[in-house]
Amino acid sequence: MDDDSEGAGYMKMNETEIGESIRALMINFLAGTVHTAMPGKVVAYNSSKRTADVKPLIKKSNTDGSQTEYPVLPDVPVAVYGTAGAAVVLPIADGDFVLLVFSERAIDRVMKNGKINNTSQNRIFHLSDAVAFPGIFPRTASIKSTADDDITIYNKGGNINLIGNNGEVTALSGVVTGECIDPFTGNVHADKSSGVYASK
Repeated sequence: MDDDSEGAGYMKMNETEIGESIRALMINFLAGTVHTAMPGKVVAYNSSKRTADVKPLIKKSNTDGSQTEYPVLPDVPVAVYGTAGAAVVLPIADGDFVLLVFSERAIDRVMKNGKINNTSQNRIFHLSDAVAFPGIFPRTASIKSTADDDITIYNKGGNINLIGNNGEVTALSGVVTGECIDPFTGNVHADKSSGVYASK
């Protein structure tokens, strides 16, 4: 598959070619080969690569009226809510629901080098160019929450680690309460004021 720069490619196209491209896009869309977004379920996760194998949860509608399942999409990049200096990294496991969003153009080169790359005019909204966003749930899923106006953070399978500047975590106002287990005595401590600093 040959890649051309996007601007140069469009300049080479005349009105007839543009019309044919639009027609081909509509045919592909109706045939179910142009994808925008759909829910999926993780079947395998690679934490070192931050990629997942994801099974789409919506079937493909064929032109003859039949419907078929999409294959498992391999090595889908999983979005992390964060920046270069800060992030919220979630544990991803088999069975987790994600929203699959399909890029307008091929993203494999961008994901490898993080630079501006030439585009492909032949691969648009393709299954190979999905990104998985965690956080979508069916209504049957149970999500913990203490109150409608609370921010609730929980982890069923592991620890919750807060890593601040120089190892410190500071509450800007209010009182921080909770229970912890003394690693030496095994006793539960409800007062953690000795390890928590809150401004008034």
